This record gives sequence, C-alpha cells and structure tokens, in this order.
Amino acid sequence: MKLLLSPSRDIYFNLALEEYLLKRDTETYFMLWQSEDSVVVGKHQNAMAEINYRFLQREGVPVARRLSGGGTVFHGDGNVNFTYLINGEKGKLIDFRRFVSPVVDYLATLGIPAEIGTRNDILVEGLKVSGNAEHVYRSRVLHHGTLLFGANLERLNMAIQVVPGRFTDRAVQSNRSKVTNISNYLNQPMSVDDFVEGLLSFMEHTHQTAVRMEFPQVIIRDVQKLRDEKYSTPEWIFAYSPPFTVNAHVPFEGRDVALLLAVKNGVVENVQITGVAAEAEEKIRKGMAGKPFVLEQLRQSLTESADLHPEWIDRLMNALF
Repeated sequence: MKLLLSPSRDIYFNLALEEYLLKRDTETYFMLWQSEDSVVVGKHQNAMAEINYRFLQREGVPVARRLSGGGTVFHGDGNVNFTYLINGEKGKLIDFRRFVSPVVDYLATLGIPAEIGTRNDILVEGLKVSGNAEHVYRSRVLHHGTLLFGANLERLNMAIQVVPGRFTDRAVQSNRSKVTNISNYLNQPMSVDDFVEGLLSFMEHTHQTAVRMEFPQVIIRDVQKLRDEKYSTPEWIFAYSPPFTVNAHVPFEGRDVALLLAVKNGVVENVQITGVAAEAEEKIRKGMAGKPFVLEQLRQSLTESADLHPEWIDRLMNALF
C-alpha cells in the first residue's frame, strides 16, 4: 500500500486525482487530502436541492460533484479526507467496514471512543464525525470518507441549509445527521496537521506493505486536464443532476404568483406560471425556457429579453434560488 498526501487544496483537483488513480493506475493507495471550503454532492444527487445556493454564492464557496454516491458533505480547513484505492474481485469490492475500521482504530489511539454507525459512518457519542461512500470501477474500488476534525459547524450547516419542498425529483436525498468535531474529544490538543501526520504514521505501522511516497509530479498535467474538462464544469456539477421540477411562489402586489419549472440536463425545459397577466406570463416563459437553471444566466436572460421590471426579476430569482 502506497501512502500519499495530496499537494492540492483545490476540490476539483482532488476529485480528479481520485478518478485518475482509480482508472489509470493499478497500485493500492491510502491518500489523505484537504480542500478549501466547498460543498460536494453525491454522483446521483440533484445539486440544487442539496445546497444553500445564495449562501454559497455570497461566500464564494464552490460546489462539486464526486464520482461516488451518497449524500452531500462540506469540506474546509478543519476537514480531513481519506481515500482508499484497492484492487479486488468483482462482486466482493464493496466493504465499508474494512476501510472504516482502521480509521476508528486510529481514533482509539487518541482516546476517542469512535464506532461505526448503521449508515457506514463514524460516530462519537452518537454524533457523526465521518461520512463514507464507495465507487467500483471494473475490479477496483474507490472508498473515501470525511473526517470532521475542527470544522466550522455553523458554516457547514448554513452551506447545506435548504428550503423543504422546493424541488421534486428522484435523486438520492441526503440524510442530515447531527455532527461534531473530533477535536472536541481529544485528551490533548493537537493541530489538524498533527492529526494528518498521526493517521499516516498509524497506517504505516499497522500495514506491513504500507510505504510513504512523494506525490508523483508526472501525473499533475493529466489530473489538471481531468479537473478542467470534467470536475469544474457546470455540465458535471449541475447538468448531471437527474430531471427535477422547481415549485416556487412569488408574492406580488397582493397576489400569489405560482411558478413551476421543469429542468432537465440543467436546462429549463418548461415554464408554468399562474397569477399574472397573459403578456407577463409569455415574457417570463420566453426569458426562462431553454436557459440553464443558473441564477446569473436566468437573471440576464430575463433582463435582456423579457422586458420586465427589475424588482419583478429580483422577486422571481429570490423565489427560485
């Protein structure tokens, strides 16, 4: 097993690195990595239904989509991520306990009584400190998990705070769990860097085949290409979401204006609006239909083509996003 530490804190680079090592390598890896603040949705989720879009936009927090399924997670300076990449026999690759147990054992060395939960997560005193997911590619499996070491939990909660009932889809829904930080349970204070070094050392001493390696610089160009062409693109992050509908209500001049948008491949396919005059309805439909379901692009389209009052456009955008 090769022990690897990612050189990047860019969420798109790290997700691309995982896929590169999964599909274009055959070695066994245990990798640790961190990213700047970001929200990562599961492969089969509706990104818009899982995030606080306005908050993320205001704070400049990027949204990403990973290769594996499961629910939405928040990454940041106080979050450590671990990844296994291992070969195996088809049909026998999925084994959460196999990959989570060593991390639980490491936490035990720090005096933390962690346990594996029913959702393949790691719990401390019933609170979640780690979520895990897996993806199989041929005879190879990618297992990765988060570790909340010293995360800003208020920021985490704001990032994934959503309005119930706004979106209707068949996407995988996140199971919101009460979370806590590992650092709250340490007998002695330690930095996140010391925590990372400790986990690498633990894996090195408990796995006979484990050996640390320098990051292979030769692969950076290819990983960067995958990052740029897939992981950072709206097509992967948003348009990959399953088809969904958006149900919103806009209070305007004493009336309740109802909006129902059908979105497929990230594009507004159909617009239904009630409670406005026929002329205004046609303008709104013209400004939205066929456009990406992205706040900035819908706002620009309505401004340029629909000839609507700016206040009315603001109300529409506030209701949808």
